[in-house]
Amino acid sequence: MNPKSRGYVTLKSADPVDDPLIFGNTFEVESDLEMLADGCQRVHNLIETTHFKKVGGYFIRPPLPECDSLDFGSKSYWKCYARVMANSLYQPVGTYMMYPNGVVDSNLKVHGLEKIRVVDASVIPKSPTGLMGAVVQMIAERAADIIKKEHCIE
Repeated sequence: MNPKSRGYVTLKSADPVDDPLIFGNTFEVESDLEMLADGCQRVHNLIETTHFKKVGGYFIRPPLPECDSLDFGSKSYWKCYARVMANSLYQPVGTYMMYPNGVVDSNLKVHGLEKIRVVDASVIPKSPTGLMGAVVQMIAERAADIIKKEHCIE
């Protein structure tokens, strides 16, 4: 829930029609991979519990060509498994971070541009633990309050 690895987004070119380049860097920091591999091992170990044995529980090994040559259940297998099976849940944050040297200020205005704000998860400098819905809603509510105050709307 709290990875140390950080990805980034950059421009592909000066052409505004070109898609940006997105680099997730999911396991850039080795401890992120270690933690996920340990979690996979712990889940696999559940089949050894009394309850799972009682109900006939077992682990289905998915066919993963990238990992099939590795010893099933080994640390190297779980690292491979994590690399192949992990995903981000599409909740990236921090691409327009809010801090003094970031892209936006504390009023969510883009530095150097007038009348442009960023009001989404991209302003969060570090991913919070958990899902983003409530966090993004709070950012939107705060932005609405700021805009109303700036335009004397009550």
